[in-house]
Amino acid sequence: MQKFIEAVQSAGLTPPECIKIDGNIQRFSSNGNRHDKAGYYCLFNNGNDFIGGYFGCWRSDVYQTWTNQSEAELNNHDLWLENRRKIEASKREVELARKEKASNAAKRAIEIWEQAKPATDDHPYLKKKGVKSYGLKVDEQGNLLIPVFDLKKDFHSLQLISTGIEKNKRFLPGGVVRGHCYWISGKEDIIYLAEGYATAASIHQATGATVYISFMAGNLLPVAQALKVNKPDSRLVIAADNDAFTDQNPGLTKAKEAAQAIGAPFICPEFDPQYHEARPTDFNDLHLLHGLEALKLRLDHIQPQQEQPKPAKEHKQPPRLRTGAEIRNLDIKMEWLIEGIIPKGAVSLLFGRGGIGKTTLALQICDAIASGGSFLNIPAEKTSVIYVDYENSLAILSDRLKKVGGEQILFWVAADSPAQLDRDPQIYVTLLKSHPNALLIFDTLRSAQTGDENESRSMALVMQTLRQLRDQGATVILLHHTRKGSDSTYKGSTAIFDLVDHVMGLYPVKGPEDDQEVDEDHMENSDRTFRFGTKDKTRFQPFKHFLRFDKESHLFVAADDPGDFTLEQIQKLIPPEGIIQKDLLLILDSRLGLKQRRALALLQQGTDRYWIAEKKPLKNSLVYKQFCSFASPIGNTKLQNWSPEEREETQNCL
Repeated sequence: MQKFIEAVQSAGLTPPECIKIDGNIQRFSSNGNRHDKAGYYCLFNNGNDFIGGYFGCWRSDVYQTWTNQSEAELNNHDLWLENRRKIEASKREVELARKEKASNAAKRAIEIWEQAKPATDDHPYLKKKGVKSYGLKVDEQGNLLIPVFDLKKDFHSLQLISTGIEKNKRFLPGGVVRGHCYWISGKEDIIYLAEGYATAASIHQATGATVYISFMAGNLLPVAQALKVNKPDSRLVIAADNDAFTDQNPGLTKAKEAAQAIGAPFICPEFDPQYHEARPTDFNDLHLLHGLEALKLRLDHIQPQQEQPKPAKEHKQPPRLRTGAEIRNLDIKMEWLIEGIIPKGAVSLLFGRGGIGKTTLALQICDAIASGGSFLNIPAEKTSVIYVDYENSLAILSDRLKKVGGEQILFWVAADSPAQLDRDPQIYVTLLKSHPNALLIFDTLRSAQTGDENESRSMALVMQTLRQLRDQGATVILLHHTRKGSDSTYKGSTAIFDLVDHVMGLYPVKGPEDDQEVDEDHMENSDRTFRFGTKDKTRFQPFKHFLRFDKESHLFVAADDPGDFTLEQIQKLIPPEGIIQKDLLLILDSRLGLKQRRALALLQQGTDRYWIAEKKPLKNSLVYKQFCSFASPIGNTKLQNWSPEEREETQNCL
């Protein structure tokens, strides 16, 4: 099981000492503290030497699936699907347990905090570190208590530091630390992010700045991402630990990753070899060895190439104001990858319910762009396409590509564990350097990140990452699911809506351009017509196409506008001699089930195409008439006059 151990270690966790493959959830210490059982794993023996499962850590909010063979190596699709089924079933149990433990830990943290007393500067740990207490407390056992907050200052856990024992630090069991922090308030033109409390306190005492505490190296990135969103007017500097005496220097490595991901500078302490025997690592060690002035001097020496300009609070020069005429006359035009459908250099959302075919539709769009072909007979601009698929197995993807084509699309498939947007966004920046101006597809939002789709902060971080990719030249399409019970509304936080540029939906419709989805009970028994178009928001031009799924090619193809059928039905109900609007509305309600608001919209839409509308002098009412009894309406080749039975039935309605 060496591969499993290596996977756990690569996720920043201490692996379990004993590994059981019995399909049960096992707990283990993920940080080397035998009393802290925040780690968990579950492994299944699926036969044919194929072992699969998952592992994670409640404290650091890590979760990863794992198999000892890739899908291609296994070459047994049924076994692969069975393993996925077992993982999903067990994952639900883990998720329920995680949420319960996190809730209990947050409640316990509040209880302990309320019963504790304020910490004084002479606490043994603080005296040893040469720092003050900034809002800390002490429990009855003398443990120093540091809150684990979100940026709204809601409790999630506590860090407990035992009296006089530097390394005995622990968190409440089940509490979530990832993405959460503590901070020492001060000046905010420059803010710092450090790992531990003592390091943060030393930096604050040297600079007077606000300093945030991530508690661990692996938490630097999610906290840095949150600060970038919530503190846009402050210049963030990451103060790294220099773990030179630890393999792979995790403090410096994780700090670099966080800095690169958000475009922030980082700095670490440096020590003269004469002090190496004491194994110093952080800015608190620098403070204790050389004093606060030396610490401040080091912080002032950030490398020039790492410098980020401080946000200006006011312009030294008056801002340049442009006239509308100047902007109007600029030689700039909107650019599209597919004219009127996929805007270039934008973050677009394509939503649809599970199983409706949005992946197939996305692949058709990608194939057109990657090959420079066309979609719905609309020419596409050729560019690199990178499809990041977090969900589909290789067998399913291979089957779809046999129908779509997609020879020139580049794939990062689920079997190869694509990077998640909130864990390792920098890798997509690197991809863009190799494939400038590429189209990036993320399938789907739910699997592309580790946060909660309904939580605004988590989604703001993800969307901000996508916007950064956009600003570096990428076009982004994010596939997403719908709310339960509604095919025409996507799920999740309003942060998605606020930060996306272009929203597109794919759903079956039941009537004439009414944008209403088919009831699921009726959908399977009908020849579906799908509406594919903008929904709720676009910064570009709205569009709408009607599609059907061709059963022979297994691809989406253009379909007739279902609105034309209803307009033809209305046309048949208008007698040659004409009918006043009031009477026609009664007929449309009785015969077609069209309520007044919808009927009026359709009457306006069909005027001058299927019928004419004339104002009647008396009572200022409208009269609808056919063009004539023998001519076809504009845009229509069929004109059916009333049968005697229809005329009699309509008269009965009146």
